[in-house]
Amino acid sequence: MRRVEALVAQDAFEQFRSGTGPRGTLTDNLRVQPEQLVERVDKLLGQLKLRRNRSLPFKAEKLLARSGELAGMARAVGKVRLVAEFPSQHRRR
Repeated sequence: MRRVEALVAQDAFEQFRSGTGPRGTLTDNLRVQPEQLVERVDKLLGQLKLRRNRSLPFKAEKLLARSGELAGMARAVGKVRLVAEFPSQHRRR
């Protein structure tokens, strides 16, 4: 068992060192040097978070624009009025 571990560990180390595998794929896809990979991923995550935060007001605005329509769709269920809608991609046909 120890010999297998030694061979596998050595192969894994060589693969890591050569830049193949997931690390190599990321550096190729992002067009960065291996030592710049963490910084580039952090930058991309920051950009993604910023774009998500910027889109929130637009989503809220769309929902408010439909509020009258949604309220008109309310149906009495017991003592409450309920509004339920399937998203367009999940609507039953």
